[in-house]
Amino acid sequence: MATFCIFGEMNEGVVYKETQSFRQWYIWIILIGINGLWVFGIYRQVIQGIPFGNNPVSNNGLILIAFLTVAFSLFFGNIKLTTIVKEDGIYVQFFPLQLSLKKYAFSELAHIYIRKYSGLKEYGGWGYRFGINGGMAYTASGSDGLQLVTIDGKKLLIGTQNPDELKEVLLRLNQYRPVGD
Repeated sequence: MATFCIFGEMNEGVVYKETQSFRQWYIWIILIGINGLWVFGIYRQVIQGIPFGNNPVSNNGLILIAFLTVAFSLFFGNIKLTTIVKEDGIYVQFFPLQLSLKKYAFSELAHIYIRKYSGLKEYGGWGYRFGINGGMAYTASGSDGLQLVTIDGKKLLIGTQNPDELKEVLLRLNQYRPVGD
């Protein structure tokens, strides 16, 4: 069972900390392009008075769509995956979808190990995902993850950009527990 921890309570006893976000250039090119299109539409239709498109939406509708696409981009830009390892467990937060850190105590975990994964094949992409064959994943990019399996068989994969460093920390804490050990 995971416990929760509010923002400022985590600094003590941190052995490892990793923060990731979505920084793939192609995603940002798409988002900037979409936002630019709607801003251009507002300029053209609202300021110049020239209808934007063959079947133009109202000025208010155009402004609302532009606002929503910018808001989504800002939301997306603020997504952060934080992984913290302390001597008592692993803490994870996928902000802003999770406002608090979730603790996975070492005593509640049967297996803890680094593995390769396929974001598309196993989870249908990256982010806060549910696996095709069960389990959950918190990932931002890449193909390396920290696999947690609870004593009752629930699975959580946490993406990492530093698999070797994370494995070394878990080995040092005597908590690296791959399947079969």
